[in-house]
Amino acid sequence: MASWLRNPSKEPEIELFVKAGLDGQNIGNCPFCQSLFMVLWLKGVRFNVTTVDMTRKPDELKDLAPGINPPFLVFNKELKTDFLKIEDFLEQTLSPPKYLHSLFCSLIQFLSKFLSKFLCSVYLEVETL
Repeated sequence: MASWLRNPSKEPEIELFVKAGLDGQNIGNCPFCQSLFMVLWLKGVRFNVTTVDMTRKPDELKDLAPGINPPFLVFNKELKTDFLKIEDFLEQTLSPPKYLHSLFCSLIQFLSKFLSKFLCSVYLEVETL
């Protein structure tokens, strides 16, 4: 972790382990896993996601994090297992999104389209009364 903080131009190596869905491959419906996924995605960093089928937990994961259930994170080869501590760590360690301006513009465009459609439908409803 410390080497990345000294050299922020180098992207950190991040791997997020999440619970798999019923099919054993896609991301499952764990809100904690989804929350960490969204934090990483919104921060704009590159990361790998590994789904863990809880019915057939691979031996490699038993060696990496014995007795730990997802979500957990490997940040520059350092294992992080506590959900709340992972969230705090990501907030303190990762910078704001690289494309904050474009994200903000996209949000404004979405809201303006939504509001214009919503207001038009409300106007049409009131007009028909």
